[in-house]
Amino acid sequence: MWLYHAPVDRLVLFDYRRGRDQSGPKAMLADFKGIIQTDGYSVYDALFENHPDIHLTFCMAHARRYFVDAVKDDEKQANYVLDQMRTLYLLEEKLNAENATWEQRTEARKNMRFPFWKHWVAG
Repeated sequence: MWLYHAPVDRLVLFDYRRGRDQSGPKAMLADFKGIIQTDGYSVYDALFENHPDIHLTFCMAHARRYFVDAVKDDEKQANYVLDQMRTLYLLEEKLNAENATWEQRTEARKNMRFPFWKHWVAG
């Protein structure tokens, strides 16, 4: 099952395919231009990594898992990143409660006071 979500347009599409190969997203996103957020599945890299009109970005929840695991190796550094992620999640929760527009969300993320995020949200 491939899931496509256009949050600005408030659209969700579930696309059933028999396998997890490239055919589903290749067909569905043939004319797409913009940002694709994925869970890091390699199909997206293979299809869109060097695409001139598509920017790949990845799922924070999936990335967070690696930092949770890293606490046992470097507690201070891993917890720093987890604290920053928590701050971002709190901001998103606030923006959701305020029914913020896409533009308001973008601006709020840009204005976060944490240098860790600046290169991710600067656009």
